[in-house]
Amino acid sequence: MNYFPDAGYYDVRRLQGQFGLKSGVRFERVGFFGKIRPGFINTKYDIPVFCIQAPCPSFSVSDTNFSMDVGGVVELYPARRLTVRFDAGDTIMRRETGVVFPVDTRPSFGFFLPSYNQRMHHLQINAGVGFRF
Repeated sequence: MNYFPDAGYYDVRRLQGQFGLKSGVRFERVGFFGKIRPGFINTKYDIPVFCIQAPCPSFSVSDTNFSMDVGGVVELYPARRLTVRFDAGDTIMRRETGVVFPVDTRPSFGFFLPSYNQRMHHLQINAGVGFRF
């Protein structure tokens, strides 16, 4: 699980969960692994609203999409109960976009931007330390 707190003008927040397999070879002091992890990414962001009188209403958008993390892992074992992990992967997300702007109350009138699927790739690099009991 990763949480990315508030960032940018739109106050974007992301929660990412990836769950899956890691397979490879482990030697006495080092291990090399490949990983395939399906999961989700939840994105929440605020839309700025400008108004003349106070208080202004707040408007936020949230969506959750499927994601897939594919990559590699290197683990170092400097001591019996200590693990140092370096992880690099391509996180692939599918995002559907499309907006309808109504012009009239009748459903046949309005301006529509067509919906399409967009696949995005994000390089993620992580490092961590683990202690075994």
